[in-house]
Amino acid sequence: MQTIKIKRSQTSTTAPASLATGELAWVDHSNNAGGANGALYIGDAKTGAVKQIGGTLSSSYVTDLLNNTALTGATTAVTLDATGEMSALAPAANAVGSEVTTASWVNNAIDTADTPISQASDVDVTGAANGHVLVYDVQNVQGASWTSRAISGDVSMDKTGFTTVTNVQAGVIDMDTDIGNGSFVQTLSGTANEVEISAMTFPNGDTNRGHYQIGLPNDVTIAGNLIVNGTSTQVNTNVVTIEDPVFALGSNGSGTATDKDLGIEFAYTDSGNTDRIGMYGYDISANEFVFRPVATETASGSNIYTGSAGNARFGDIAGTLTTASQTAITEIGTITVGTWNADIISRAKGGFGIDTSIWTSGVIHMDGNGVIQNTPQLDVSLGGTGVTAIASNEILLGSGGDTMTKLAAAPQTQDAQGNDEGYILMQKAGVASWTKTMDGGSF
Repeated sequence: MQTIKIKRSQTSTTAPASLATGELAWVDHSNNAGGANGALYIGDAKTGAVKQIGGTLSSSYVTDLLNNTALTGATTAVTLDATGEMSALAPAANAVGSEVTTASWVNNAIDTADTPISQASDVDVTGAANGHVLVYDVQNVQGASWTSRAISGDVSMDKTGFTTVTNVQAGVIDMDTDIGNGSFVQTLSGTANEVEISAMTFPNGDTNRGHYQIGLPNDVTIAGNLIVNGTSTQVNTNVVTIEDPVFALGSNGSGTATDKDLGIEFAYTDSGNTDRIGMYGYDISANEFVFRPVATETASGSNIYTGSAGNARFGDIAGTLTTASQTAITEIGTITVGTWNADIISRAKGGFGIDTSIWTSGVIHMDGNGVIQNTPQLDVSLGGTGVTAIASNEILLGSGGDTMTKLAAAPQTQDAQGNDEGYILMQKAGVASWTKTMDGGSF
């Protein structure tokens, strides 16, 4: 447990003569009544004066708060009566609009002001009974008003709100009996860009005989998934926009190995006005990705293509060269994978100029002569610590040299109650150490 002690006095009977800005001090005021008159002070940030900011119930600070009458003309504090209820403050005669009240006072004021609906000037509930409703009656001899009326005729309602319809007229369909639990078509409506519904027109011009035509509009939007079963799908449009970034081609988990090429076939007319078929994709027989600008399908629907490979142009290419000798390469960039089997690379060519095969551990750095070195640790002058290892929870401290010193971790101790004690890092006589007490001194 950490302890922070502020400035304090057990013998003073007055406030401190002075306090620094923001400095705290506790004064017991000669321990009167067991310390009951103690007070807390702080140095004022603007004036430098000593201000009291707290104290016990018998202190002058708390007494001033309880006896304050500036707000309502009465004491500011709300007190409890003999039953433990909070009392509503009696406001001064000149404090209308700024009274301090309690919830019980407000609730009581509202309850005493309740007015039943029967006292409203435009409501007549004389003879109101179960199942009645309020109906606005503009013909009331006493003037238009809301009047209590029983529901009558073919509809009735009891006091629970249950409504009953009786005396269904001839020619009227009983939804429960004639249709069956009310399952009937009342209206038909389409959905924008999906389904169109229109009444059919008969030779006599009659469109009101319950016949409707359902179809697709010219512009169709399908909100869910679309599954097309068949052998061929043809799209006759100039522009096709597809959100899906990946096309799935070929069999999907059929369990049978494919013997067909997989890719995209495209049609075009070359510069000699000759119609061509091209293909790019995976050549199953060669196990290669191939581009054939002039391709031939071996048989209609076979999905196997032949033809010479075409040229391609790319930017950077990442991959593996499978051919051992590449005579056409005139320059090479960065080698990121593999083994360089040449001799030592000179410093002029971007190497170290030395054999680094013996460097199995340590730190690589450059000395003052520009020579690459390998050392067990990096000194402070080179941006390191000068140490090779540090134990758990140890702290590195500057020593004024190329090597930092290590401060052991804070002790792990407990107080008499078994609580873990925390420690603070302090500097005593120029030496960093751990402590569990920060003392502000006495006066």
